[in-house]
Amino acid sequence: MFQSIIFSVLSISGAAVLWRKLLHDHPVWKDWIVFHMPVLGKALTCGLCFTYWLALFFVLWRNPLPNWTGSVFIVHVFLSWMVVAFVSVFLRFSYVAIQELVHYQVHHLRQEHHH
Repeated sequence: MFQSIIFSVLSISGAAVLWRKLLHDHPVWKDWIVFHMPVLGKALTCGLCFTYWLALFFVLWRNPLPNWTGSVFIVHVFLSWMVVAFVSVFLRFSYVAIQELVHYQVHHLRQEHHH
């Protein structure tokens, strides 16, 4: 059970970070999504929203927490979605924070040493 949760969370957070990086590197894509898909634009360009929706689709597809809650399907899906999404969002934002800190250290704190 824990292996499927770990696989799910790492897959979702990795895909969300990759999507963030693609949108950051190609702002034309982000503008195109927002312009041509006004209903889904925010869900596809917001990091938190994208991660939560990706987690929902993954939970509906793979069911990473079988027999974890009672027999009510809606409650099971909702709780599974929240657990997987929350941990995925936490890992995603942690990884993004590390990327931003490394970028700041490499590009802003680097000083040229002249002898």
